[in-house]
Amino acid sequence: MSITTYSNSTLEGYYSEFHFNGQLKEHGINKLNVPWTIYGAYDSLGNAIDIGNLLNGTGTIRKFYSNGKLMKIEQYNDGKYWNTLLLYSISEIILTLVVLKMVMVKQ
Repeated sequence: MSITTYSNSTLEGYYSEFHFNGQLKEHGINKLNVPWTIYGAYDSLGNAIDIGNLLNGTGTIRKFYSNGKLMKIEQYNDGKYWNTLLLYSISEIILTLVVLKMVMVKQ
């Protein structure tokens, strides 16, 4: 669930996103369909979590898997998407290699 401001079908202004239990998940500002500033982010129990340092269109946004593991870090510069850093743990790489090997053997 979210509360979002639109202007001419464009995300523009303050937004709030909520967990299914009604707790605030994230709140900040969008500008021209792009995240502009993130004021804060919280888990489903209301505890603050670090999702980056985006301020006035410049900084990072940390994205997480549903299990809480860090998935990627998006970088923005002057209101424009700039780069994504993909993160993998050693166990995820090994699991991926094992699955790929199993798929190749079956073929």
